[in-house]
Amino acid sequence: MTSARPSRRNGGTTPTPGRAAALKALRAVQERGAYASFAIDDQIESADLSDEDKRFASALTLGVVRTSGVLDEVLDGFLAKPKGINGDVRRALQIAAYELLFMDHAAHHAVDQGVRLVGSRASWARSMANAVLRRVASERERSDREPAGSELASSCRAHGFPLWLARQIAEDRSEAQARMLMAASDEQPPIYLHANSLKGDVGEIIAQLDAAGIASTRICAIPGCLKLARASDVAADAVRHLLEEGRAIVSDMASQLVALQCVCDRLPESILEVGAGRGTKTVLIQSMAHALWGRCIPEHVCVDDAPFKKDVLEARAALCGTPIESFVVADGRHVDDALSGRAFDVILIDAPCSGVGTLRRHPEIRWRLSSRDVRAMSGVQSDMLASAASLTRPGGKLIYATCTILRAEDEDVVDAFLAAPAGAPFSMEGGFQTLCTSDGPDAHFCAVLHRAAS
Repeated sequence: MTSARPSRRNGGTTPTPGRAAALKALRAVQERGAYASFAIDDQIESADLSDEDKRFASALTLGVVRTSGVLDEVLDGFLAKPKGINGDVRRALQIAAYELLFMDHAAHHAVDQGVRLVGSRASWARSMANAVLRRVASERERSDREPAGSELASSCRAHGFPLWLARQIAEDRSEAQARMLMAASDEQPPIYLHANSLKGDVGEIIAQLDAAGIASTRICAIPGCLKLARASDVAADAVRHLLEEGRAIVSDMASQLVALQCVCDRLPESILEVGAGRGTKTVLIQSMAHALWGRCIPEHVCVDDAPFKKDVLEARAALCGTPIESFVVADGRHVDDALSGRAFDVILIDAPCSGVGTLRRHPEIRWRLSSRDVRAMSGVQSDMLASAASLTRPGGKLIYATCTILRAEDEDVVDAFLAAPAGAPFSMEGGFQTLCTSDGPDAHFCAVLHRAAS
């Protein structure tokens, strides 16, 4: 259970500032579809709150986002008309229920504060909230006494995880790995940096961090990869200056490992990056090319279907000294039409996916995702592979990467491609699958395909 402690300095009938701030952040996540991290920055970190209240509000926000499905299931079991309780009243009930079920706070205090929070949004709902939350408190006591059901179902309840998703992961990988991912998804993720070789030497950056009292570990297998000993140091002035100067970027180790596949065996003369987004892997690829081979890839074409990302990527590339030939706004499923007549030594498809491997960074995913979404994603991913295949030069590499561990988006997509006419000239050359652990990288999948020379 989480042990963050709230401020208890207020009295009367108003909720504590931390709980009120968490309610605002949750509103942004649930009504506007914002990422929890962005909502926390906008509604909590920028608010006039004590550091204690900010930490507590952030813990509540992330906790409710992670466990919302379980919270609603419990609450709906005690509500006379569940469908009639929505908006801020439901969010306030979720906050209180999270405290009762997942935090080690005194039940009477959590119930009292929950009633105050509900009443601050709808005075008519105070008595309802009091009755419901008292029953939730009893549910906690009962669940502590009763024997658990299946180990997987118990883990889902303990971590606020959708049972269907846990079962799918268990089927695809193993039940032990499903439980491991659920546990890791509730923890603060480690922070990895990449030292940009186009702006200096990795040794200089390590020395600069050391001088500022920031401990880091160099991941020698990946050029420029550093892991911060304390994730919170990413907000330190020394790290912030490195990021602002383009000398370093924040990128998970698994993401850096994907970029390395593009340049690890030789320096390509051309590369097509499909799904380039905001340019993280664009910087990584060229930085690693420079670190390994002493020069950058001459032809680097970036493709994404979101027009606004063009300005973002180009600004980031300029900041980091990263050369790109062009940014093409196009649907990755039809990249062959957009770049007809071109051929590339390396094509990287950074495919849109469910993001199941990044749940600790994006907790809102677990309850927004459905099995239907996964099936739809796999169709898009298959179309992207087939489209890019014809643009791969004979003897070149086609790299397919996701940040999920679901087979429907990973091995199944690659196997189907290799069995289809578009994949006939290709064979599996290598790749990797990382699994999300408590102090390790996110879960990514990467397949490296080789096109026959003739």
